[in-house]
Amino acid sequence: IYIMGGYSDGEELKSVECYNSDSNTWTPCADTILHHSLPGVAAHNGHIYVLSNIGIERYDPQQDTWSQICSLEVGDGYISCVSLDNKLRAIGSFSAGKTCESVYDKENDRWGQ
Repeated sequence: IYIMGGYSDGEELKSVECYNSDSNTWTPCADTILHHSLPGVAAHNGHIYVLSNIGIERYDPQQDTWSQICSLEVGDGYISCVSLDNKLRAIGSFSAGKTCESVYDKENDRWGQ
């Protein structure tokens, strides 16, 4: 279980913590690169993806590192994501009169239909 981001005293947080059920403790992890507001988060193929209107990041829990991947045109930031059929899918948000429905192509680092 991971918790990431949030607000404290009106400030957006980049902090990330991981829960260890064996020891019943929370451990700090590497901070996200960006401050995300209302992100979609999903676990996919051993990574954790955080999608928002300011950017997309991928977390590698084995290395405890974050990297940015290609952007997705997201208007208002209200986006969800899910790992389904071995694909990372972004759903929701609203930009230029359209609702976002995209699938991430990791090999080419791009979003498509």
